[in-house]
Amino acid sequence: MPDIYDLQIDFTETTDKISYNFYESYLGSNLFREKLENRLSYIKQKYNCDSSTDNQMKENFMEIFSWSALNKSELLDLVKYIKSKDINYIIDPTCGNGFHSLLFQIYSSLEIRSNDKEKIPCSWVEAREKDGRDYIKGLNDKENEEGALILSGKYNDDMDLELLDLFKGNMVLHYRNDEISLPELNLDFEMKKRIIIEMPTMKREYIEIYIRKY
Repeated sequence: MPDIYDLQIDFTETTDKISYNFYESYLGSNLFREKLENRLSYIKQKYNCDSSTDNQMKENFMEIFSWSALNKSELLDLVKYIKSKDINYIIDPTCGNGFHSLLFQIYSSLEIRSNDKEKIPCSWVEAREKDGRDYIKGLNDKENEEGALILSGKYNDDMDLELLDLFKGNMVLHYRNDEISLPELNLDFEMKKRIIIEMPTMKREYIEIYIRKY
């Protein structure tokens, strides 16, 4: 039986192969470099280790960055696509350590709205701290109408469904892996773009961009 995601036919698909040193293309940003140094220092203290940067990347890649990462060229293409749809806000209600929020903050002119119910030590961004559902309820009309909602499955699929139901905007960025699916997205939204991310840990992640049907 085909995956429900593969029943969509009108979308573009690209593959982004991530290496352990993918971050080097971002080091031209002083803010990125500062945040990375702080995060590496925090990881060293947390695990009481003195590993080299290369070893830290291999041992703690997901914790340093995220379950999914993007090469800079793919990120810029994603930003270009998002902006072409008249999106002005990125809404990240369960942002975790905020890695994706920071990339959008640095490399787009979009307004970033970052939130998580838990305060993450030494996170990539300063985020609001409240339940994601309450955060979405507090968005104004402009943020809804011109916003793209990030769904990441950080807590569970039920939470993502509630966030989706509360969101009134026209674009959703679904960050997922092979264990996470949200077929309900296809009821009111249509997938237009999929990025397959081949992580250095041998895992495969996806970023799927959905547009509301009507």
